[in-house]
Amino acid sequence: MQSITLPNSITSIGESAFASCYNLSSITIPSNVTRIGDYALADCSNLREIQIGIDSPLSVGDSTFQSVPKSIPLYVPMESVDAYKKASVWNEFTNIFPNMSFDGLYYKVVNEDNKKMVAYNRNQKFGIKLSCPDTLIMPDSITYCGEKYAVIGIEPSTFADCHNLLSLTLPHPLQSIGDSTFFSCGSLSSLSLPNGLTSIGLSAFNGCDTLSSLTIPNTVTTIGDYAFRSCSNLQSITLPDDLTAIGEWAFGDCWSLTSVVVPNKVTIIGWYAFSGCTNLTSVTIPNSVIYIGFNAFSNCTNLTNITIPESVTDIDDAAFNDCSGLKKIRSEAPVPPTCNGSSTFNNVNKSIPLYVPAESIEAYKTAPQWRDFTNIRALSQEAEDDKTAIEDINLNDSSTPVRKVVIDGILYIVKGDHYYTASGVCVK
Repeated sequence: MQSITLPNSITSIGESAFASCYNLSSITIPSNVTRIGDYALADCSNLREIQIGIDSPLSVGDSTFQSVPKSIPLYVPMESVDAYKKASVWNEFTNIFPNMSFDGLYYKVVNEDNKKMVAYNRNQKFGIKLSCPDTLIMPDSITYCGEKYAVIGIEPSTFADCHNLLSLTLPHPLQSIGDSTFFSCGSLSSLSLPNGLTSIGLSAFNGCDTLSSLTIPNTVTTIGDYAFRSCSNLQSITLPDDLTAIGEWAFGDCWSLTSVVVPNKVTIIGWYAFSGCTNLTSVTIPNSVIYIGFNAFSNCTNLTNITIPESVTDIDDAAFNDCSGLKKIRSEAPVPPTCNGSSTFNNVNKSIPLYVPAESIEAYKTAPQWRDFTNIRALSQEAEDDKTAIEDINLNDSSTPVRKVVIDGILYIVKGDHYYTASGVCVK
Protein backbone atom coordinates (compact mmCIF):
# COMPACT_ATOMS: atom_id res chain seq x y z
CA MET A 1 0.00 0.00 0.00
CA GLN A 2 1.65 3.24 -1.18
CA SER A 3 -1.07 5.89 -1.35
CA ILE A 4 -4.38 6.27 0.49
CA THR A 5 -7.14 8.77 -0.18
CA LEU A 6 -9.82 8.42 2.47
CA PRO A 7 -13.41 9.03 1.32
CA ASN A 8 -15.49 11.93 2.62
CA SER A 9 -17.69 9.47 4.52
CA ILE A 10 -14.88 8.83 7.00
CA THR A 11 -15.29 10.88 10.18
CA SER A 12 -12.89 9.15 12.58
CA ILE A 13 -9.44 7.53 12.31
CA GLY A 14 -8.85 5.15 15.19
CA GLU A 15 -5.79 4.50 17.34
CA SER A 16 -2.95 2.83 15.39
CA ALA A 17 -5.18 2.69 12.28
CA PHE A 18 -2.21 2.87 9.89
CA ALA A 19 0.61 2.22 12.32
CA SER A 20 3.70 0.53 10.83
CA CYS A 21 2.46 0.78 7.23
CA TYR A 22 6.07 1.01 6.13
CA ASN A 23 5.33 1.32 2.40
CA LEU A 24 2.78 4.09 2.80
CA SER A 25 4.08 7.16 0.93
CA SER A 26 1.02 9.43 0.77
CA ILE A 27 -2.24 9.88 2.66
CA THR A 28 -5.15 12.26 2.08
CA ILE A 29 -7.41 12.97 5.05
CA PRO A 30 -10.80 14.52 4.13
CA SER A 31 -12.48 17.53 5.71
CA ASN A 32 -15.20 15.49 7.51
CA VAL A 33 -12.75 13.80 9.87
CA THR A 34 -13.26 15.01 13.44
CA ARG A 35 -10.90 12.65 15.28
CA ILE A 36 -7.46 11.19 14.64
CA GLY A 37 -6.45 8.64 17.27
CA ASP A 38 -3.06 8.32 18.91
CA TYR A 39 -0.43 6.32 16.99
CA ALA A 40 -2.71 6.56 13.90
CA LEU A 41 0.30 6.98 11.59
CA ALA A 42 3.04 5.90 13.95
CA ASP A 43 6.11 4.31 12.34
CA CYS A 44 5.00 5.21 8.82
CA SER A 45 8.62 6.13 8.23
CA ASN A 46 8.38 6.24 4.42
CA LEU A 47 5.61 8.81 4.26
CA ARG A 48 6.52 11.49 1.75
CA GLU A 49 3.50 13.77 2.15
CA ILE A 50 0.28 14.28 4.09
CA GLN A 51 -2.72 16.12 2.70
CA ILE A 52 -5.28 17.45 5.17
CA GLY A 53 -8.69 18.85 4.18
CA ILE A 54 -9.63 19.92 7.72
CA ASP A 55 -9.85 23.69 8.22
CA SER A 56 -9.11 23.79 11.98
CA PRO A 57 -6.27 21.60 13.28
CA LEU A 58 -7.58 18.69 15.36
CA SER A 59 -6.17 18.01 18.77
CA VAL A 60 -3.96 14.93 18.39
CA GLY A 61 -1.73 12.92 20.69
CA ASP A 62 2.02 13.32 20.82
CA SER A 63 2.52 9.88 19.26
CA THR A 64 0.10 10.27 16.35
CA PHE A 65 2.97 10.88 13.92
CA GLN A 66 5.70 9.06 15.79
CA SER A 67 8.69 8.30 13.50
CA VAL A 68 7.10 10.12 10.59
CA PRO A 69 9.74 12.44 9.02
CA LYS A 70 8.75 15.97 10.01
CA SER A 71 10.40 17.53 6.96
CA ILE A 72 7.85 16.06 4.53
CA PRO A 73 5.24 18.42 3.03
CA LEU A 74 2.05 18.83 5.02
CA TYR A 75 -0.61 20.29 2.71
CA VAL A 76 -3.48 22.05 4.44
CA PRO A 77 -6.39 24.32 3.38
CA MET A 78 -5.25 27.64 1.95
CA GLU A 79 -6.44 29.80 4.86
CA SER A 80 -5.28 27.37 7.57
CA VAL A 81 -1.49 27.44 7.16
CA ASP A 82 -0.87 29.74 10.14
CA ALA A 83 -3.23 27.76 12.36
CA TYR A 84 -1.38 24.50 11.66
CA LYS A 85 1.98 26.20 12.20
CA LYS A 86 0.83 27.15 15.72
CA ALA A 87 -1.06 23.96 16.69
CA SER A 88 0.55 21.46 19.02
CA VAL A 89 2.06 18.37 17.30
CA TRP A 90 1.17 19.75 13.86
CA ASN A 91 3.74 22.50 14.33
CA GLU A 92 6.49 19.88 14.41
CA PHE A 93 6.19 19.68 10.61
CA THR A 94 8.63 22.12 9.07
CA ASN A 95 7.10 22.28 5.58
CA ILE A 96 3.44 23.25 5.87
CA PHE A 97 2.04 24.42 2.54
CA PRO A 98 -1.35 25.59 1.31
CA ASN A 99 -3.17 22.90 -0.63
CA MET A 100 -4.19 24.79 -3.79
CA SER A 101 -5.71 22.61 -6.45
CA PHE A 102 -7.72 23.52 -9.55
CA ASP A 103 -8.86 20.95 -12.11
CA GLY A 104 -6.49 18.40 -10.61
CA LEU A 105 -3.45 20.69 -10.94
CA TYR A 106 -1.61 21.92 -7.86
CA TYR A 107 0.07 25.27 -7.28
CA LYS A 108 2.71 26.32 -4.79
CA VAL A 109 4.41 29.56 -3.75
CA VAL A 110 7.99 29.95 -5.00
CA ASN A 111 8.54 33.61 -4.20
CA GLU A 112 6.65 35.06 -1.27
CA ASP A 113 8.09 38.57 -1.64
CA ASN A 114 7.22 38.92 -5.34
CA LYS A 115 3.97 36.93 -5.08
CA LYS A 116 4.79 34.15 -7.54
CA MET A 117 3.62 30.55 -7.91
CA VAL A 118 4.31 27.56 -10.12
CA ALA A 119 2.04 24.71 -11.19
CA TYR A 120 3.05 21.12 -10.54
CA ASN A 121 1.81 17.55 -10.32
CA ARG A 122 1.98 16.76 -6.64
CA ASN A 123 1.96 13.02 -7.27
CA GLN A 124 4.60 12.99 -10.02
CA LYS A 125 7.31 11.92 -7.58
CA PHE A 126 5.28 8.76 -6.94
CA GLY A 127 5.00 7.99 -10.66
CA ILE A 128 1.32 8.95 -10.72
CA LYS A 129 0.38 10.96 -13.80
CA LEU A 130 -1.88 13.99 -13.58
CA SER A 131 -5.59 13.33 -13.89
CA CYS A 132 -6.80 16.28 -15.93
CA PRO A 133 -9.79 17.04 -18.15
CA ASP A 134 -9.61 17.07 -21.96
CA THR A 135 -9.64 20.87 -21.90
CA LEU A 136 -7.83 22.85 -19.23
CA ILE A 137 -7.58 26.61 -18.66
CA MET A 138 -4.79 27.52 -16.26
CA PRO A 139 -5.35 30.71 -14.24
CA ASP A 140 -3.08 33.74 -14.64
CA SER A 141 -3.03 34.19 -10.89
CA ILE A 142 -4.28 32.62 -7.67
CA THR A 143 -5.53 34.51 -4.63
CA TYR A 144 -3.90 33.32 -1.42
CA CYS A 145 -4.27 35.06 1.95
CA GLY A 146 -5.88 38.02 0.23
CA GLU A 147 -2.99 38.49 -2.22
CA LYS A 148 -2.79 37.63 -5.93
CA TYR A 149 0.10 35.37 -6.90
CA ALA A 150 1.10 35.21 -10.58
CA VAL A 151 1.58 31.74 -12.08
CA ILE A 152 5.04 32.00 -13.69
CA GLY A 153 6.14 28.40 -14.20
CA ILE A 154 5.23 24.78 -14.78
CA GLU A 155 7.45 22.26 -13.05
CA PRO A 156 9.09 19.26 -14.79
CA SER A 157 6.85 16.38 -15.92
CA THR A 158 3.66 18.10 -14.74
CA PHE A 159 1.57 16.96 -17.73
CA ALA A 160 3.76 14.02 -18.79
CA ASP A 161 1.78 11.16 -20.37
CA CYS A 162 -1.56 13.02 -20.15
CA HIS A 163 -2.76 11.29 -23.28
CA ASN A 164 -6.31 12.68 -22.99
CA LEU A 165 -5.26 16.35 -22.91
CA LEU A 166 -6.60 17.96 -26.09
CA SER A 167 -6.49 21.68 -25.36
CA LEU A 168 -4.64 23.80 -22.84
CA THR A 169 -4.64 27.54 -22.17
CA LEU A 170 -1.42 28.62 -20.48
CA PRO A 171 -1.21 31.53 -18.01
CA HIS A 172 -0.10 34.85 -19.54
CA PRO A 173 2.63 35.52 -16.90
CA LEU A 174 4.29 32.14 -17.67
CA GLN A 175 8.09 32.40 -17.85
CA SER A 176 9.29 28.80 -17.93
CA ILE A 177 8.18 25.34 -19.06
CA GLY A 178 10.10 22.64 -17.19
CA ASP A 179 11.80 19.50 -18.45
CA SER A 180 9.40 16.86 -19.87
CA THR A 181 6.41 19.04 -18.95
CA PHE A 182 4.30 17.84 -21.91
CA PHE A 183 6.23 14.66 -22.62
CA SER A 184 4.13 12.23 -24.67
CA CYS A 185 0.91 14.29 -24.57
CA GLY A 186 -0.20 12.44 -27.67
CA SER A 187 -3.57 14.19 -28.10
CA LEU A 188 -2.36 17.79 -27.72
CA SER A 189 -2.75 19.16 -31.26
CA SER A 190 -2.34 22.90 -30.74
CA LEU A 191 -0.97 25.23 -28.12
CA SER A 192 -0.38 28.97 -27.85
CA LEU A 193 2.76 29.95 -25.96
CA PRO A 194 2.46 33.32 -24.16
CA ASN A 195 4.74 36.30 -24.76
CA GLY A 196 7.08 36.57 -21.81
CA LEU A 197 8.04 32.89 -21.87
CA THR A 198 11.86 32.67 -21.68
CA SER A 199 12.76 28.97 -21.49
CA ILE A 200 11.51 25.61 -22.76
CA GLY A 201 13.03 22.68 -20.92
CA LEU A 202 14.64 19.45 -22.03
CA SER A 203 12.13 17.08 -23.72
CA ALA A 204 9.35 19.57 -22.92
CA PHE A 205 7.21 18.50 -25.92
CA ASN A 206 8.98 15.25 -26.80
CA GLY A 207 6.52 12.77 -28.30
CA CYS A 208 3.61 15.20 -28.79
CA ASP A 209 2.88 13.45 -32.05
CA THR A 210 -0.34 15.30 -32.94
CA LEU A 211 1.05 18.81 -32.42
CA SER A 212 0.94 20.30 -35.94
CA SER A 213 2.20 23.87 -35.59
CA LEU A 214 3.76 26.10 -32.99
CA THR A 215 4.98 29.68 -32.79
CA ILE A 216 7.61 30.20 -30.12
CA PRO A 217 7.55 33.81 -28.86
CA ASN A 218 10.58 36.02 -29.35
CA THR A 219 11.12 36.23 -25.58
CA VAL A 220 12.36 32.61 -25.53
CA THR A 221 16.15 32.38 -25.42
CA THR A 222 16.58 28.73 -24.40
CA ILE A 223 15.18 25.56 -25.97
CA GLY A 224 16.38 22.39 -24.26
CA ASP A 225 17.73 19.25 -25.89
CA TYR A 226 15.05 16.88 -27.23
CA ALA A 227 12.47 19.64 -26.72
CA PHE A 228 10.38 18.73 -29.79
CA ARG A 229 11.80 15.36 -30.71
CA SER A 230 9.35 12.94 -32.35
CA CYS A 231 6.65 15.57 -32.83
CA SER A 232 5.92 13.60 -35.97
CA ASN A 233 2.96 15.73 -37.10
CA LEU A 234 4.70 19.09 -36.62
CA GLN A 235 4.56 20.76 -40.02
CA SER A 236 5.70 24.29 -39.19
CA ILE A 237 7.65 25.94 -36.42
CA THR A 238 8.50 29.61 -35.94
CA LEU A 239 11.68 30.02 -33.91
CA PRO A 240 12.35 33.10 -31.74
CA ASP A 241 14.69 35.86 -32.88
CA ASP A 242 16.84 35.79 -29.72
CA LEU A 243 17.55 32.06 -29.77
CA THR A 244 21.32 31.43 -29.69
CA ALA A 245 21.54 27.64 -29.97
CA ILE A 246 19.47 24.71 -31.24
CA GLY A 247 20.07 21.80 -28.88
CA GLU A 248 20.66 18.12 -29.46
CA TRP A 249 17.72 16.30 -31.04
CA ALA A 250 15.66 19.49 -30.60
CA PHE A 251 13.60 18.69 -33.71
CA GLY A 252 14.89 15.20 -34.48
CA ASP A 253 12.39 12.83 -36.11
CA CYS A 254 9.88 15.58 -36.84
CA TRP A 255 8.90 13.76 -40.02
CA SER A 256 6.29 16.28 -41.20
CA LEU A 257 8.44 19.41 -40.84
CA THR A 258 8.91 20.93 -44.31
CA SER A 259 10.89 24.13 -43.76
CA VAL A 260 13.01 25.80 -41.09
CA VAL A 261 14.40 29.30 -40.80
CA VAL A 262 17.18 29.35 -38.23
CA PRO A 263 17.22 32.73 -36.37
CA ASN A 264 20.05 35.19 -36.90
CA LYS A 265 21.58 34.88 -33.42
CA VAL A 266 22.03 31.11 -33.45
CA THR A 267 25.69 30.08 -33.34
CA ILE A 268 25.36 26.33 -32.78
CA ILE A 269 23.16 23.71 -34.43
CA GLY A 270 23.43 20.76 -32.07
CA TRP A 271 23.88 17.04 -32.57
CA TYR A 272 20.93 15.42 -34.39
CA ALA A 273 19.07 18.76 -34.25
CA PHE A 274 17.02 17.99 -37.38
CA SER A 275 18.00 14.37 -37.94
CA GLY A 276 15.29 12.23 -39.50
CA CYS A 277 13.20 15.17 -40.73
CA THR A 278 12.50 13.26 -43.92
CA ASN A 279 10.08 15.82 -45.41
CA LEU A 280 12.34 18.82 -44.81
CA THR A 281 12.88 20.55 -48.16
CA SER A 282 14.12 23.99 -47.10
CA VAL A 283 16.58 25.14 -44.44
CA THR A 284 17.84 28.70 -44.02
CA ILE A 285 21.07 28.88 -42.00
CA PRO A 286 22.09 32.44 -41.01
CA ASN A 287 25.55 33.98 -41.16
CA SER A 288 25.92 33.61 -37.39
CA VAL A 289 26.23 29.83 -37.18
CA ILE A 290 29.79 28.67 -36.58
CA TYR A 291 29.19 24.98 -35.83
CA ILE A 292 26.92 22.35 -37.39
CA GLY A 293 26.76 19.32 -35.12
CA PHE A 294 27.12 15.57 -35.48
CA ASN A 295 24.25 14.17 -37.59
CA ALA A 296 22.53 17.58 -37.45
CA PHE A 297 20.69 17.03 -40.75
CA SER A 298 21.27 13.31 -41.26
CA ASN A 299 18.57 11.42 -43.14
CA CYS A 300 16.87 14.60 -44.39
CA THR A 301 16.25 12.77 -47.64
CA ASN A 302 14.05 15.45 -49.27
CA LEU A 303 16.49 18.30 -48.73
CA THR A 304 17.43 19.40 -52.27
CA ASN A 305 19.91 22.19 -51.58
CA ILE A 306 21.76 23.73 -48.69
CA THR A 307 23.63 26.99 -48.21
CA ILE A 308 26.45 26.92 -45.68
CA PRO A 309 27.15 30.54 -44.69
CA GLU A 310 30.53 32.22 -44.46
CA SER A 311 30.47 32.10 -40.64
CA VAL A 312 30.64 28.29 -40.41
CA THR A 313 34.05 27.00 -39.37
CA ASP A 314 33.28 23.44 -38.24
CA ILE A 315 30.94 20.75 -39.56
CA ASP A 316 30.85 17.62 -37.46
CA ASP A 317 30.86 14.07 -38.74
CA ALA A 318 27.71 12.78 -40.50
CA ALA A 319 26.11 16.25 -40.40
CA PHE A 320 24.56 15.64 -43.85
CA ASN A 321 24.71 11.85 -43.80
CA ASP A 322 22.08 10.25 -46.07
CA CYS A 323 20.87 13.57 -47.49
CA SER A 324 20.48 11.66 -50.72
CA GLY A 325 18.13 14.22 -52.29
CA LEU A 326 20.71 17.03 -52.36
CA LYS A 327 21.12 18.46 -55.88
CA LYS A 328 23.51 21.28 -55.05
CA ILE A 329 25.50 22.70 -52.14
CA ARG A 330 26.53 26.31 -51.68
CA SER A 331 29.41 27.03 -49.28
CA GLU A 332 30.12 30.71 -48.83
CA ALA A 333 33.12 30.27 -46.49
CA PRO A 334 36.39 31.40 -48.11
CA VAL A 335 38.25 28.88 -45.95
CA PRO A 336 36.72 25.40 -46.31
CA PRO A 337 35.01 24.54 -43.00
CA THR A 338 36.70 21.74 -41.13
CA CYS A 339 34.79 18.50 -41.66
CA ASN A 340 35.36 16.30 -38.64
CA GLY A 341 35.42 12.54 -39.19
CA SER A 342 34.97 10.94 -42.59
CA SER A 343 31.19 10.83 -43.17
CA THR A 344 30.04 14.45 -43.22
CA PHE A 345 28.49 14.00 -46.69
CA ASN A 346 28.06 10.23 -46.64
CA ASN A 347 25.58 9.01 -49.31
CA VAL A 348 25.43 12.46 -50.92
CA ASN A 349 25.97 12.38 -54.70
CA LYS A 350 29.49 13.78 -55.15
CA SER A 351 28.84 14.85 -58.75
CA ILE A 352 26.32 17.55 -57.81
CA PRO A 353 27.49 21.18 -58.08
CA LEU A 354 29.38 22.50 -55.06
CA TYR A 355 29.44 26.30 -55.32
CA VAL A 356 32.27 28.08 -53.43
CA PRO A 357 34.04 31.45 -53.58
CA ALA A 358 36.01 31.63 -56.86
CA GLU A 359 39.27 32.32 -55.07
CA SER A 360 38.76 29.23 -52.86
CA ILE A 361 38.11 26.58 -55.51
CA GLU A 362 41.59 25.09 -55.23
CA ALA A 363 41.39 25.09 -51.43
CA TYR A 364 38.12 23.11 -51.55
CA LYS A 365 39.64 20.71 -54.08
CA THR A 366 42.32 19.76 -51.57
CA ALA A 367 40.32 20.00 -48.30
CA PRO A 368 39.30 16.69 -46.65
CA GLN A 369 35.79 15.57 -47.67
CA TRP A 370 35.20 18.69 -49.81
CA ARG A 371 37.69 17.29 -52.32
CA ASP A 372 35.41 14.27 -52.84
CA PHE A 373 33.06 16.48 -54.87
CA THR A 374 33.90 16.36 -58.57
CA ASN A 375 31.97 19.44 -59.71
CA ILE A 376 33.31 22.36 -57.66
CA ARG A 377 32.27 25.66 -59.23
CA ALA A 378 32.44 29.38 -58.47
CA LEU A 379 29.54 30.99 -56.62
CA SER A 380 29.19 33.41 -59.50
CA GLN A 381 28.44 30.51 -61.84
CA GLU A 382 25.34 29.44 -59.88
CA ALA A 383 23.00 32.02 -61.44
CA GLU A 384 24.08 31.03 -64.95
CA ASP A 385 23.58 27.35 -64.14
CA ASP A 386 20.10 28.10 -62.80
CA LYS A 387 19.30 30.00 -65.98
CA THR A 388 20.46 27.04 -68.04
CA ALA A 389 18.22 24.76 -65.97
CA ILE A 390 15.24 26.98 -66.75
CA GLU A 391 16.10 26.94 -70.46
CA ASP A 392 16.42 23.15 -70.38
CA ILE A 393 12.95 22.87 -68.86
CA ASN A 394 11.62 25.17 -71.57
CA LEU A 395 13.24 23.07 -74.27
CA ASN A 396 11.54 19.93 -72.98
CA ASP A 397 8.12 21.44 -73.77
CA SER A 398 8.01 24.93 -75.22
CA SER A 399 4.18 24.94 -75.37
CA THR A 400 3.78 25.39 -71.59
CA PRO A 401 5.00 28.72 -70.16
CA VAL A 402 7.53 28.78 -67.35
CA ARG A 403 7.41 31.12 -64.35
CA LYS A 404 9.55 31.61 -61.27
CA VAL A 405 8.29 31.58 -57.67
CA VAL A 406 10.07 31.90 -54.33
CA ILE A 407 8.78 29.74 -51.48
CA ASP A 408 10.41 29.98 -48.04
CA GLY A 409 13.35 31.77 -49.66
CA ILE A 410 13.92 29.04 -52.25
CA LEU A 411 13.61 29.65 -56.00
CA TYR A 412 11.33 27.23 -57.85
CA ILE A 413 10.55 27.04 -61.55
CA VAL A 414 6.89 26.29 -62.22
CA LYS A 415 5.85 24.70 -65.49
CA GLY A 416 2.21 23.67 -65.64
CA ASP A 417 1.49 21.73 -62.44
CA HIS A 418 5.14 20.86 -61.82
CA TYR A 419 7.67 22.59 -59.54
CA TYR A 420 11.39 22.34 -60.29
CA THR A 421 14.37 23.35 -58.20
CA ALA A 422 16.78 25.86 -59.74
CA SER A 423 18.99 22.93 -60.70
CA GLY A 424 16.14 21.36 -62.68
CA VAL A 425 14.90 18.67 -60.29
CA CYS A 426 11.13 18.12 -60.26
CA VAL A 427 9.90 18.18 -56.65
CA LYS A 428 6.15 18.29 -57.24
